[in-house]
Amino acid sequence: MTLDDGSELLVLEQHVMDAIRTRDIERLELLITDDFVLREPLKADVDRRGFLDAVRAIPGTIEIVVGDGVRAKIEHGGEVGIITGVQRVRLRLADGTVVEDAGAFADLCVRRDGRWRMSVAFNVSLTEHK
Repeated sequence: MTLDDGSELLVLEQHVMDAIRTRDIERLELLITDDFVLREPLKADVDRRGFLDAVRAIPGTIEIVVGDGVRAKIEHGGEVGIITGVQRVRLRLADGTVVEDAGAFADLCVRRDGRWRMSVAFNVSLTEHK
């Protein structure tokens, strides 16, 4: 893996999605920065604690969290990275109802202490207004 091909960022994104799917909050805490923020249009920012609490509170069983068309680019001498794509999620609620959601995302990552961590997640729902 080279620092300029984005492979490390793609691995980070996969780890984040896996941690969300399995609700592995301890792992997720290691993958995001202390000043992490989730931003969505027309909604208040969600800080690190709020994000982790929201993942913990996702109802039902998270069956799938995958990324489509995910691309990564490293900038600023290898210290900043941007990951873009579409995240697809499928939940099975307690009553058996299946809920699917998709969101276009852009994640800003920073290299801290020699490893990549996600600092800002920007998501635009593709299913919210259907």
